[in-house]
Amino acid sequence: MGLAPGIPTWVLLIAFAINLGIAGIAIRRRGVRGAVPLAAIMVRVAVYSLGNGVLAASTTLSTYRTGLLVKYLGLLGLGPTQFWFGLTYSGRESFLTRRRWALLLAPAVVILGFVVTAQSHELRRCLTPSSSSIKTSGLSM
Repeated sequence: MGLAPGIPTWVLLIAFAINLGIAGIAIRRRGVRGAVPLAAIMVRVAVYSLGNGVLAASTTLSTYRTGLLVKYLGLLGLGPTQFWFGLTYSGRESFLTRRRWALLLAPAVVILGFVVTAQSHELRRCLTPSSSSIKTSGLSM
């Protein structure tokens, strides 16, 4: 892995550590309403910060892809955990059933699948030169 950390990387790693510390404090206060969902939010934000730190320090494509995956792991779970926190804090935990959790997480799983398989996506179409293809400045369209 090629990493060349600079000031932005160190700032993001410090943010990672602070967010994990806040999550640890919230877990110790499990009895308070909304403490566990808040800890989950802070873990997601910490993972997002770590991913951005790896992105900022990456010097190779494989390291960049690893940072991108870590970043998206943190980012995609943030919305459902914030929703969980809002429902728990307001006293409406019964609204969040297993089915609704699945519906909340389905788009995140699909997007994560796109991120993981990004190398295999063929986003441009290649046409073989034929009489039906249009030639514009040497490019087939």
